[in-house]
Amino acid sequence: MLVFMLRELGEDIFNMRMCRPHDTVAVRIESLKTELATAVSASNLSTLVGVNSTMRDGLSVASFVFVFMEVLEKVEVISKEVEELGKLARFEKRELMLH
Repeated sequence: MLVFMLRELGEDIFNMRMCRPHDTVAVRIESLKTELATAVSASNLSTLVGVNSTMRDGLSVASFVFVFMEVLEKVEVISKEVEELGKLARFEKRELMLH
């Protein structure tokens, strides 16, 4: 889903068209963040890394999720910037593509 959002934002800039408003992207990003937070809660972390895994494995998973959350926040900022750019440059609106 993240790759699709980034590709869509890039296409919007390249083609000078607006597809999704920032609010729609923000909702999708918040949904991903919630899923990640739930998956990596303390109770689920032991299940994710397995019984025979070390604490280092758990830290690796937690670190990955932390970095991924940071990436999601950056994509949210980019989405807002693309929307502002579209308004300033008067990008034409296009229909949503469902994937």
